[in-house]
Amino acid sequence: MDTHFLKIYEYYKSEYRLYEGLITSYPLHEVINILSRKKYNVKGNYDANTFSLKFLFSDNISKSLIDYVKIIQITNTCGYFCSNIKGENTKAQFVIEKYNLENFKKLINNGLTLINFLFEAKYDIFIEKIPEFLYHLVPTRNISKILKFGLVPKSRSKKAFHPERIYLVKNPKDLNLLFKAFYEETKINEWSILKIDTHILEYLKIYKDPNFKEKGYYTLNTIHPIAINIYDKFKI
Repeated sequence: MDTHFLKIYEYYKSEYRLYEGLITSYPLHEVINILSRKKYNVKGNYDANTFSLKFLFSDNISKSLIDYVKIIQITNTCGYFCSNIKGENTKAQFVIEKYNLENFKKLINNGLTLINFLFEAKYDIFIEKIPEFLYHLVPTRNISKILKFGLVPKSRSKKAFHPERIYLVKNPKDLNLLFKAFYEETKINEWSILKIDTHILEYLKIYKDPNFKEKGYYTLNTIHPIAINIYDKFKI
């Protein structure tokens, strides 16, 4: 670790430690790998960030509960929750129920022992491989403050001029859509795109923005001004 980063780390040490242990859901491929290695029958839906798990339980409720607890413990640790369950029997009859323990027991007691669980992510998804550069849209009038103090989430800034989460994109062209929407809302006609050099910020953690699928991210961290450059400016 070079002295260049050490200065930044010392400045944001408490923030770095605070978000080091932030609870998140594992990336979907990791969860599927974990469950597959344990011989569970799983199928992922990467568009919806969900997965199904099919398991044949014993018709003995005590034995079935032991297997049930193992499944719920593993998926809970990975940051996923079950939203519904589908029970089937050997005659291809099935019943879909809202997930809870009582409904699980009811399916088992009624002989619907082949259970298909649907799991969804509890938390926003942590991005392991951060793009080398990310981009952020701001009113041009805020540039001087940003280049002095950085991008600061509102919840940790008494004089904040940014929202609680700092929203970022990996392709600056995608900000054209946001620019039009922001102009309509604020009537501010001068905007700038900031380029964030992420490799400088070893403390940075980013998450998928569920409202800007596959294109957007957000961070809860302060972005130090040393990593910020002006990429483009435009006005209406």
